[in-house]
Amino acid sequence: FIIYALVNVYIFRRGYLALAETGIYRTIFLYSFLFLVLSYPAGRILEQWFRNSFTDFLVIIGSFYLGLMVYSLLFILLIDLLRFIHHFIPFFPEFITANIRKSTQVAALVVMTLSILTVLIGHINALFPRVSTVDVSITKPAGNLKELKIVQLSDIHLGTIIRSTYLKIMVDKVNDLEPDLVLLAGDIVDEDVAPVAEQNMSRILREINATYGVYAITGNHEYFSGVAAA
Repeated sequence: FIIYALVNVYIFRRGYLALAETGIYRTIFLYSFLFLVLSYPAGRILEQWFRNSFTDFLVIIGSFYLGLMVYSLLFILLIDLLRFIHHFIPFFPEFITANIRKSTQVAALVVMTLSILTVLIGHINALFPRVSTVDVSITKPAGNLKELKIVQLSDIHLGTIIRSTYLKIMVDKVNDLEPDLVLLAGDIVDEDVAPVAEQNMSRILREINATYGVYAITGNHEYFSGVAAA
């Protein structure tokens, strides 16, 4: 929580200063930022007492903001690093230094746009998983077995955001590969197993077909969701 707070204070301070003298836009930024920052922790805390579409909404919005936060931080750090270097070795062109206020506002807009685009492209990329093929040669006897087709997948993060429709696509893609063995390498579920149970996602997982079976290990998110207690 301390790290989360400090990162967001830094992002807010840089954004709020950049939007000085912008009137209503600065006010919109203030309230929008507070809502985004509080969404994820509020959603996770509230769902401990009651879980409904509102808490799911907060978790989804907050989850996307976590991505925005990371990329906004990286872009702002890059800009501040360039400003630090420029302080000792001036290299910014005149059209930037001639109107610092305007340049700062443009930089804020660029950071916001790039951060949103990065998260959006990443989300779209995640919705259409690709298969990577790796050939591994093992010089040891295996009886009559000459080759073994293993499908490995991880970090599906089933839950509030990744739902049964997406899981069905993943399972169909795995079965299309006709695997001999399937390995689930952790983080199959997200922080909360309630939506996994509600949508009966375990039934969809059982539809995976593999000659020698399906094997899974726990990841850190399984522990977040309470596997240790189970």
